[in-house]
Amino acid sequence: MKWNFNKLRLGDEKQGIRDGDMSDFSKTHYKSVVRESIQNSLDARNDYSKPVIVDFSFHSFEKNFLENFSNIEDRIRNCLEYANNPDDKEFLSTMISSFESVDRYECMEISDYNTLGMDMEYSYDSFANSRNISSKFSKGSAGSKGMGKAVYFASSYLQSIVVSTKSSSETAIFQGISKIATHNFDELEYSHKGFYGNGMEAIQNEDEIPENFKRAEIGTSIYIIGLKPDQNRIEEMTKELLANFWLAIYESDLIVKIDGKEFNNETLQNEITQRYAELDESGQYNKFPNPRPYFETYKGIQNTNKEYSDRIDILGQVRLILGRNNNYPGRIAFYRKSKMLIYKDSSYIYKGYCGLFICDDDEGNEILKKLENAKHNEWNSGNWDNPMANQAIRSYRNFVQKCVNDFTEIEQGLDISIPELDRLLGIMETGKGVGGTVLDNGRIKTKEKPKPIKQKSIPTDRIPKNFNWLRCKVEPLSNSFEYKVSINSKVKDNNVSFEVLVGSDDKKGKNKVDLLSISEGSFKNNVITLNLKKGLNELSMVLKDNLKHTIRLKEYNS
Repeated sequence: MKWNFNKLRLGDEKQGIRDGDMSDFSKTHYKSVVRESIQNSLDARNDYSKPVIVDFSFHSFEKNFLENFSNIEDRIRNCLEYANNPDDKEFLSTMISSFESVDRYECMEISDYNTLGMDMEYSYDSFANSRNISSKFSKGSAGSKGMGKAVYFASSYLQSIVVSTKSSSETAIFQGISKIATHNFDELEYSHKGFYGNGMEAIQNEDEIPENFKRAEIGTSIYIIGLKPDQNRIEEMTKELLANFWLAIYESDLIVKIDGKEFNNETLQNEITQRYAELDESGQYNKFPNPRPYFETYKGIQNTNKEYSDRIDILGQVRLILGRNNNYPGRIAFYRKSKMLIYKDSSYIYKGYCGLFICDDDEGNEILKKLENAKHNEWNSGNWDNPMANQAIRSYRNFVQKCVNDFTEIEQGLDISIPELDRLLGIMETGKGVGGTVLDNGRIKTKEKPKPIKQKSIPTDRIPKNFNWLRCKVEPLSNSFEYKVSINSKVKDNNVSFEVLVGSDDKKGKNKVDLLSISEGSFKNNVITLNLKKGLNELSMVLKDNLKHTIRLKEYNS
């Protein structure tokens, strides 16, 4: 066996070492391997009466563990000689330094069980030979954009992996794959992509597969060879697992092993409470997620909770579980049938509440999958060019809002607008008015018929009419941040109160953080009261927490 690369032909594109898809995972490769691997395994589930098992294990191989495999190092050196871009040269030099400083290859093996494996014609061909194309095992597959496989190569300083799979038809496949850069070899130009085996085709004769890489059961094993080092990798992987897949584990759809430790529905609660002591969650919840409030909402621990279930338009059977606890972060987590977290939204509820939306419907799952982006962390109509996209989003949003209103028994964010009164408040002098209203000797005359009272949503963020603009910048202190606010007032002696809200990852946050100090005016909790002069006013404030936030000021009426 050896590495095989195609000679570059006229018209073939040349590829540098810095692949765009891999770059997306360069700083989070251990976390991303967990998310991408498990979602692919859940979507290839074989027997739905049993859980999918995904096992992440670590090995150390001598460089001759497979005949001629280490020759990929020479190819990478050739890539450096061929490269003329300084950034490419620096990247390749780092790769070379990584493998020249060791005499063994560290490896991560990701093996799944109770899955369908990959067949040669469709799923494996898509995995090994396609870019931005994904072969679907079933409806509801998470890999709809086909880009997640780049994370395996991004996690290796050789940018090389080995794949061994056995399909439900008992067909075995073995092959090594490398994605490096265009390079010269024996004075000829070669493609950036190479395959390890007995030629360019994958090995399908089980007798030819090396003994240590044979699959005994149906499923897939991926070996990341030349694993990039990280001392905190186990804890990173564990937290990513709990943040994204606790629901699948608890509902017995998934069992995961990380370096020999098993995570199942019996051990899950202890693993979560051991790592997450608080019930609140940072505004930067993508970077610092906390699954505990969502888990306890689902379980009914330390809260008042209620589950809603309905069959809604477009998406079919869905459920929403809401919980109330003063420490909850004020967000709803959204899942579909794979029970992998897609995104969180804080626009429905305030701090003190928490929720989970789950679509269990097969057809609804397929539609929501089409609404996802390549990273599977949003549902957006712009990701699917179909009229049903907006209908589906409206359908689940209306369901969620209806349930929230019922659970909280509060109609949030509503204002009564009386047009005639609004116009009277805008009168500047006797005899003159706004619109069709005039004031004549103390009597009101109107040219318009009175309109019925209507309800109007207040924008979540707006600049009041008596200001030109509001601005804020953040400067670091020793252990916190100072927020410097500039306000341009149109009028003098402008007495006004603002509620200080902190933005979150989805920019719709209603999170509140109390103030520690303010340079002008007064404050109580997260409400500041100011007396502003006409023109520019500047003030600074410090919040009680030590996180960096995006500050929003919302006009406050007590």
